[in-house]
Amino acid sequence: MKVTPALKKELAQWLDTYWTNYLKGDIETWATFIRDDYRNIGGTKEEIWNSKQEIIDYTTKILDQMIGTAEIRNREIEVIPYGEYMMVNEFTDLYVKIEGEWTFYGPFRMSSLLEKTDTGWIALHQHGSYPDMKALEGEAFSIDAIKAENAKLQEAVKSRTLELEIEAALERVRAVAMGMKKPEEMLDVCRIISDQLQQFGVSKIRNVQTAIIDENIGQYLCYQYFTPYHTTAVEKTEYLRSPVEHGMVKQMLASRDGHFIGKITGKELKEFRSHRKEEKYFPDPHLDDAKELAYCFLSIGEGGLGLTLYHPMEADVLTLFKRFHQVFSLAYQRFRDIQKAEAQAREAQIEVAVERVRAQSMAMHHPDDLDKVNKEILTQLNWLQVQGLSGVTFYLVDEHGWVKAWDFSSPGNIGDPTSYTLQFDFKLHEMLGFPFKTLFETDQDYFVADYPLEKLEKGVSEFEEIDPTIAKILKEALSTGALTHQWTACARISDGMLGVDLVNPPSEDTKTIVLKIAGAFNQAYQRFLDLQKAAAHARESEIDLALERVRAQTMAMHSSEDVGKCIVKMFSELTALGVDEGTRFGIGILN
Repeated sequence: MKVTPALKKELAQWLDTYWTNYLKGDIETWATFIRDDYRNIGGTKEEIWNSKQEIIDYTTKILDQMIGTAEIRNREIEVIPYGEYMMVNEFTDLYVKIEGEWTFYGPFRMSSLLEKTDTGWIALHQHGSYPDMKALEGEAFSIDAIKAENAKLQEAVKSRTLELEIEAALERVRAVAMGMKKPEEMLDVCRIISDQLQQFGVSKIRNVQTAIIDENIGQYLCYQYFTPYHTTAVEKTEYLRSPVEHGMVKQMLASRDGHFIGKITGKELKEFRSHRKEEKYFPDPHLDDAKELAYCFLSIGEGGLGLTLYHPMEADVLTLFKRFHQVFSLAYQRFRDIQKAEAQAREAQIEVAVERVRAQSMAMHHPDDLDKVNKEILTQLNWLQVQGLSGVTFYLVDEHGWVKAWDFSSPGNIGDPTSYTLQFDFKLHEMLGFPFKTLFETDQDYFVADYPLEKLEKGVSEFEEIDPTIAKILKEALSTGALTHQWTACARISDGMLGVDLVNPPSEDTKTIVLKIAGAFNQAYQRFLDLQKAAAHARESEIDLALERVRAQTMAMHSSEDVGKCIVKMFSELTALGVDEGTRFGIGILN
């Protein structure tokens, strides 16, 4: 029999009808396409049948797995004549429906040996296979295996997607860290970490913080982003005053490259709340309602990156947060580099200001020149942008407690300073004498005199006794609220003290500046005293020489007329010593 296009089309239609009836479960019609002594060899041992009845029995058993769950797509056929028979080879794709979606199962191959009868074509023998050896006994398709594989695939995709999302989050944090130009921009790093954690479902975040520990002063500087309030804060914490915070610091210092977790509950939490309120830290109403505060710190030795939650910290949150450790280390190194660069720049700036003060101090020739030095110090402190500056004063004190002050000051506002000098006995005045008692009773080179409102008000009455004009200025500043609290950064100098008045507590930076300026002035002032002493010695020598010349003239007298010559000599020597030429001089002999 010759294969023609018409024959090939006829056989393709036969296969369509064959499969349509099979896949919709019409076994009765489908069976008419098979001869009684039908033989089949399939892909599994269950798919070997030696009669029509055997394949009908098997198909009936798996019918519920087939109906509506399988489709044959993309068929291609090959027709080969074998005498009076036709071998038809099918190459198709088999799709199965899994959880409502058609899923490609694999390529399917079927060979059918067909015979032409009076009623049409009929199958004598068939062989079908597909590359799937996972089907279990009694299954047409390995649906459960496919589901398991799909589940694994979906989990792998989900895991990989999560990993990529985490990497993207870390990259966003890294970008902010590398963009830092000032230490306070560490707050932006805390903010972006909080934002990224929330993207991954981390809830009830209290804050993300960076703690920088300074063991020398028992303090750590804390850059914080408080998530519920969308607010940043920088807090200096004297951790020795709080057992909770001291415990955290010890753990950070003990684990210099690891992490530690903990929680605060009960009495400890109550004490922690009280400590924060006493120190007037950032108000946190959510903390008042919390039953537990969980925390984790990623340590970097002298500090760490911290996360606190208002509820227990789950293991997956801890795992996620630890991923930020490497990125934070980068941010911290950047922070330290910026700090170091700023410190070096600030140190150079301070040295320039100190040199200017030293130059002005070296130019002194008279105690009244202190006024010029004071003005230069004020100019340089403004140039250095010392915060809260409101006055600069030199105080020279003698052994009896008598103080002479050269002052540039404007209470509460240095924008319009007033220069004045005043003198007083510090032992007679409690408020004004306070820093001088510290000066004489201790060996401190630097200390801070603290003047709250009640002390300032007492100072008004003391100034009224010393200088009513100053008292009036101070009283007006207090009454208008321009001045409510004053701190004076005091540094020891030869014979007295340098005081820098501020309307806020002096920083470490201010302390450094005041000490350096005091040191520069001290060197110049010592030179000034030496010059004064040398000038005094020179003056004594000039006077002694003048006396010697007068003595020689008087010793040369032989008669009363020589007295006149002595008078002329005395007058010329006095004139040479700087006595006003208008002065009259004479010797009178009384009888």
